[in-house]
Amino acid sequence: MPDNSKQENRESSNLRMKQLAIKLFLALLLSSLVVAEGYYIFILRDKIDKQTEEIKNVSMQLQQLKLERGNLSEELSSITKPTTGEEKDGDTDKR
Repeated sequence: MPDNSKQENRESSNLRMKQLAIKLFLALLLSSLVVAEGYYIFILRDKIDKQTEEIKNVSMQLQQLKLERGNLSEELSSITKPTTGEEKDGDTDKR
């Protein structure tokens, strides 16, 4: 009988060790998944910040181009007005 109880104790001890090892493995797996998810969130936030900065830069460039377009349009209209007036004056003189 004593051999039977020693064997049962060994088996229950082995079973507990296996259960403990499985629990430890699952805890490590869960912890690594949480860390990986945190890293992924960090990477995504960094990408979002970079894209936001790029969008701001593009927006500023578009605003500058719009202002430049307006200035060029004004300059072109001021150049064409006197030319148009001179042509009309020239036509009236010929008549």
